[in-house]
Amino acid sequence: MKVAIPTNDKKSVFPRTGQAHGYMIFHIDGNKIKGKFYKALPADMRHKHDHQDESEEHTHEDLCEFLENCDLVLVKNIGRHLKSDFEKRRIPYKKIRKDVLDEAIREYLEEQNNS
Repeated sequence: MKVAIPTNDKKSVFPRTGQAHGYMIFHIDGNKIKGKFYKALPADMRHKHDHQDESEEHTHEDLCEFLENCDLVLVKNIGRHLKSDFEKRRIPYKKIRKDVLDEAIREYLEEQNNS
């Protein structure tokens, strides 16, 4: 399983999912972290939605394609347009509370163990 978390510094969860410069991808097997790597967004995709009002119509199709090989995206926040695009593309996501990447993925794995 591949779990993606938005981050700009490879340490903390970036709170604006659609504006992150990249994603830490965790490889999970048997509810254990088997590896992780940082996947940077291409430069032309980065700041695409900066200064854009959430009320304006826009799409995140390019981000959906970027994340299409992931099984789950853990997010702090998700705007209505990104939520809609994720749902259309059947990209599963889950809201998290933690601010540090390693804590966020551990919390997710603990929840999976307890369910």
